[in-house]
Amino acid sequence: MVSGTGKPSYVSVNRGLALLDEAIEQIEFQAKRGENSQWHQGSYRCGSGMCLAGWTAQLAGGQWAFPADNDFSEYMMANDDDAAAACDNLDGKHVVFVSNRAQELLGLDDYQAEELFSGFNDLGDIKRLRNEFAETMSD
Repeated sequence: MVSGTGKPSYVSVNRGLALLDEAIEQIEFQAKRGENSQWHQGSYRCGSGMCLAGWTAQLAGGQWAFPADNDFSEYMMANDDDAAAACDNLDGKHVVFVSNRAQELLGLDDYQAEELFSGFNDLGDIKRLRNEFAETMSD
């Protein structure tokens, strides 16, 4: 779970399905606290609410490269585990797009990532997709 600041109080060592379940749990936890009861996948980094990719990457220890109100707010600092082709340099920072990081952490193929991270998904859609993809994802 996260601390009162909206940042994880720990870094998850989970990957794959277990990490996806943690991210879903985090979204539900925030909604129960009333901080983002209007959560929607298309509303990115609004207060303590983030898209699924954002929660996935942040729970795994990802560090945001820019503030939420920046044009590049969907980028995290790149690390050695990120594929070189997925990285970029923006404003002097070596970064990776958050959905690319989350896709790698969850072990998704391109189709699964596109479906799961679609801005049109609500929490019900994400849970349905989680169940559909569970057989091909590992913990």
